[in-house]
Parts: sequence; C-alpha cells; structure tokens
Amino acid sequence: MKRVILIVLLFLLGSAEILRAQTKPDAAPLILFLSQVHTSQTSPTVNKPPLPPGKLVDVGGWRLHFNCTGNNKGGRPTVVLESGSVDFSFDWSLVQPGISRFTRVCSYDRAGNAWSDLGPRPRTMKQVAYELHTALMKTGSKGPYVLVGQSIGGLLVRSFAGLYPKEVAGIVLVDSTHEDTQLFMNGKIQRMRELSQGRTIPPIQTAIPAADKALSPEERQQLEDFLKQIGPSKIEPPFDQLPLGIQQIRLWALTQPQHYAADNDPFWGEEFAEIYSARKTYEYPLGEMPLIVLTRGKSEYPDTEFGRQLNEDRKRMQLDLLKLSRNSKQIIATTSGHHIQLDDPELVIDAIRQVVDSATAFLRTPSFSFCFSEASLMRQRGYGLQPRVAASATLGTSMKRYFNRNAVGTFSPRESTNRRNRVAVEDKIAFFTQGSRAATLGWRPMPRWGITENLSLSSGNSDF
Repeated sequence: MKRVILIVLLFLLGSAEILRAQTKPDAAPLILFLSQVHTSQTSPTVNKPPLPPGKLVDVGGWRLHFNCTGNNKGGRPTVVLESGSVDFSFDWSLVQPGISRFTRVCSYDRAGNAWSDLGPRPRTMKQVAYELHTALMKTGSKGPYVLVGQSIGGLLVRSFAGLYPKEVAGIVLVDSTHEDTQLFMNGKIQRMRELSQGRTIPPIQTAIPAADKALSPEERQQLEDFLKQIGPSKIEPPFDQLPLGIQQIRLWALTQPQHYAADNDPFWGEEFAEIYSARKTYEYPLGEMPLIVLTRGKSEYPDTEFGRQLNEDRKRMQLDLLKLSRNSKQIIATTSGHHIQLDDPELVIDAIRQVVDSATAFLRTPSFSFCFSEASLMRQRGYGLQPRVAASATLGTSMKRYFNRNAVGTFSPRESTNRRNRVAVEDKIAFFTQGSRAATLGWRPMPRWGITENLSLSSGNSDF
C-alpha cells in the first residue's frame, strides 16, 4: 500500500516539483506532495459531510456521486467531465455552469473521492471507465458523449472511448497526461511505462468484495498519520480561485483518508505500457472524431538545461496527442498552469463548445449511424483501423440499400463486389460524411481541423 501511494503521489506531483525536492536530500516526495495539498487556507472542524450537490448512484454495491446539470438542447450530446487524480467533481465549478447553458453536463467523483464510496481495487483505468459508464446508464444520461479529461483524466476518457466506442462523439483533453510521461525518481528520469513488470492487468470487477468497502485498519492508520504530520488542510493556488463555499467543501474532502487511496492502481506501469504499445502499432485510433488538445502555456520547470529538456519533452507529447484523431487541433492556454479549468475557464468552455457543435452537426447527418456505429466500433476496438478500411469491412446489405436511396451520385450493390470498386464506394462514403449530403439537405457539415493547422497552432508545454 505504501509503495503504491508513493508512486501515485509522485506521479501527481510532477517532475518539476520532484526536481525541486531533490535539492533537499532529506525531503520525502510523499510528504512534499501532501504538504502541497495541505497548505494555505486552514480547514475548519467538520462534524458531518456537507450535502452533495448531485446524487449518489449505485454502480454494483458501491455508489458514485454524480452531478448533472443542463439539458440536451437540439439533440446535443452530454458532456462528461473527468478530473485529474486527487481532484474532485466540484473542481469543475468554474466550467460546469457555462457548459450547462448549451448542453447537459455531468461531473462526478471517482470511487473513494468526496461523497463517493470506495470501489473495488485495484483502481485500473478500465475499472474506472466501467464505473463511469454504469453510472451514466443509471442516471439516464444516454450517449453519445463528449468526454473531457484533465491530467490523468485524459487517459481515463481514452480508456472509456476504447471500451465504448459507439458512445463517444468527441473528446477534449485538458493538459492531459500522455502514455509516455516521465518522472524523476531515485535520482534518474523514469517513464511510467518503464515501471511495468509485465503483469496481467486484472479484469473489470462488477461487484465489490467486502474487504474493499473500507480501508483496512493499517491503511487508515497510515494515512491518518500522514495527515496529522502535515497538519490542517489548506487551499493553495489555483484552487483559491474557486468560490469560498466550494473551497470549504474541498477542505472537507481533503481530510478524508480514503481520498488518498482512491486512485490506488499498482498496475499503472502495465497500463501505460499497453497504451504506449498500441499507439506504436496503430495510427489515429479515434479516426475522424472531433478532438481538441488544450495545453498549458506556463512552465513550472526549473530554468535549467535539464528543466528545459523536460519542457521540450512535454511539448512533444502534447503534439503527439493530436495524432489520436485526423480531426484534431491544439489550443495553447498561454496564461494557464496545469489546471486550465481554474486558470482560464472560458477557454475550456469554448473548446468544449467547439467539439459539441462539431459532434452535433455530425450526429444530425444520415451518415452518423454508419460512421459512429459500425466503422467506429471496428476502428476503435481494433485500435487504429483506418476509417476507409473499416468502411469496406462493415459495408453490409443495409448500408448498400441506404446509399442506393440517399447517396449523391450513382451507387449500386455491384460496386462493392471487388477491391477496386470497394475503393470507389469508400470514396463516396468519405465524401458523403464530409458534408455533401448534409449540405444538400441544409444541415451543417462537420468542421474539419486537419493536421497542418494543428502544427501551425501548436506551441507551449504540458504537465501531469
């Protein structure tokens, strides 16, 4: 347990802070991290938990706190907000009201955080994605969704998209963690994927063992001892930008020992390695899905040669995230640190609006049922099948009939009988999905951003 918590907190602290910690030989990174969480505005004595703004949703014997606001105006997809580690649903408080003005939006607390019960362990990425999907179903929030992931939440929403490809219409990555991310540990740089021991990642658990419903006495005592050593919980920037009432709730949440075990995943090394390996094998796993990569503009690395090297590596990884989709672009939050949703909430709201608008336009076209129900399923579960390859592989009788009735130009079932003609069919499909039929019927074609634009827009760096 101690080793797992140490690795998780080292990861959350980030290379920049660990580098500074190395200048103090006696400083333990774990203690430095907790002191960072527990410094500035002192917490009050809390006799009972504050009332949750949302509701508790049972996902199989344990409950998640879910807070959904707004409604799906004009058939717009629901937006789902996935926080970074040690963060909470209410850390989106500066963003969620703005999103709810144009569509339904749900924030939530992962198992063990704030009002949510502890869930089955280990807390693997697929386990988290399963629980989120189950909660969405229980709350009646039907897909497809636009997923928004900050920090490690970026990898979590990508896991969700891999498990439920038919239910994702767009993604916004907010200073997301990359699968090739690195830490400064034991006096040297190590990438998270290099911590893999080649173990099999445990399967998703749909029920919770009795032993996982609460911390063991030893675990609780260890965490309580850390909290006592650090002292009262406090608020540091950028969380001081939250409303005072939310800051008080945050202080309460930070005093809960189970919070520090909520992201206990000893298989992070294997999961990072698995995602990294898949990315090397397949290109554009999200196909044509609308994707915006929001990247922090401020650097918090030491102004040293080593710090600059780390900064350049972060830029490279943020640029690489663009290659998750052919329909992607990067936006630099020039005045923001890692929590862009706190430093520049309007920028985050605008990015989400762009993806929602793009996804909505695509959902309204007749081609949606094909591109996102059939081709997307093959492309994403196959993790990288090209959309046109998926198109030829999934073009069945029903789709032939559909294009006979609706496609612009001539089309007949015979055209799919050989490879040369399948290519012609795929070209018609590609042209169709990019707006030809939508324009004829008066619908808005899906905006396309393109990799050339991505590169011209990109600069800056990322963090954890």
